[in-house]
Parts: sequence; C-alpha cells; structure tokens
Amino acid sequence: MFEDTMSEHIDWLIKKDHTIDVLNMLLGENEYADPEAFEKLDVHSLHLRRMAIRHLEFLVNFGFKKETQKQDGKLYSTYPEYFNAWKLAGCPGISLALLEQLRIDKTENFLSNDKKI
Repeated sequence: MFEDTMSEHIDWLIKKDHTIDVLNMLLGENEYADPEAFEKLDVHSLHLRRMAIRHLEFLVNFGFKKETQKQDGKLYSTYPEYFNAWKLAGCPGISLALLEQLRIDKTENFLSNDKKI
C-alpha cells in the first residue's frame, strides 16, 4: 500500500501524534511490536534502539522542546542525533510489515473519525 521508507513511516506517525505507538513498538508493549526483531539486534543496534526509546519518551512527556527538562528532581534530554542515526540504520527493532500495519490502522482510524464529524 505504501512506498514510504521506514523512516518516512516513523516521521508520519510522529507528525500525526502517534509517537506513543512508535515508542510502544520499540518497548514491545503493543501488538505492532516484533520481539524477534529485538533478538536479532547487535550491540550497536541495541544502543541505537535504547537511545531512540529515550528520545521518544522525551517527545511523549515533553513534546518537541529542545531544552533539557527537569521533572521530579531528574533531568531529561532529547536525543535527535541518536534518533536520526537509528532511522538511518533502518530502524533496528521494528518490522516494516508491522510498521506499515500500524500506519494503515491509524490512517483508517483517522478516516473513520473524520466521517463522524
């Protein structure tokens, strides 16, 4: 259905406010997660995945702010360079088929909600 790259799918989902869904894919906490993909990661891909998770957590909690944020006595930072490196590496830890399914589901959900208005 889509000819977009994994990176373009990720960017679309974040732009459409589905950052939490991408995060949950990487954490293995939704039906779009691919535990087998986690098992195949080498040490470098694991590091990129970890940093992508940190970046997405920041976006979910603080939005698109660039400054370090303080909450409950802890400092939180965004990691756009690592996130971009993760995308350039092919989004290790994410299955293209499941990512496309997430986008299809979110697109259909958006269209069905749009018809209700």
